[in-house]
Amino acid sequence: MRRFLLVIFVCWLIGIVRYICLIPILPSEVKADAIVVFTGGANRVRTGGLLLQQNRGEYLLVSGVYPRVQQREIFDSLSLDPERITLDYQAHNTLNNVLKTKEWIERNGFHSIYLVTAHYHLPRAILLLKRELPSVDIIAYPVITREFKQPYWWFQPDTMLKFLREYHKFLLAQLRFYS
Repeated sequence: MRRFLLVIFVCWLIGIVRYICLIPILPSEVKADAIVVFTGGANRVRTGGLLLQQNRGEYLLVSGVYPRVQQREIFDSLSLDPERITLDYQAHNTLNNVLKTKEWIERNGFHSIYLVTAHYHLPRAILLLKRELPSVDIIAYPVITREFKQPYWWFQPDTMLKFLREYHKFLLAQLRFYS
């Protein structure tokens, strides 16, 4: 039994290393049809707005916006054309973000997107998006939050817990993907 548990633990550790390797770095400055932001963390929406301002995509979808928030509140310091921005108020989790993104992409006929979300969230978000939109080119744009910029973040219990929680969600998403 001890040997079995050791094998499981070693596989889990190897999985974490593999997961870390899946976390993308910042992409080169390419142009996509659109930009999609999955809300839920600091600087994601602003980063998406900046990408739109730099014309890295023609349109922007912000998925998972809090119901009472208006567009002018989100992009108050950026001068953006409101006609190029869509706010989704219905998504409340990653799977809903993916489904709302799929609807928006199919309705508009996009073939490539920037996906803006937290760096540790990107592997699962990409996995779920690829399941729904296999022919869409997804350019990952990681947002690294303040807590992960800290030296030795893995020794910070809250930060490590957030990372491990997302890793386990990724594992579950993979199991569903391959089943």
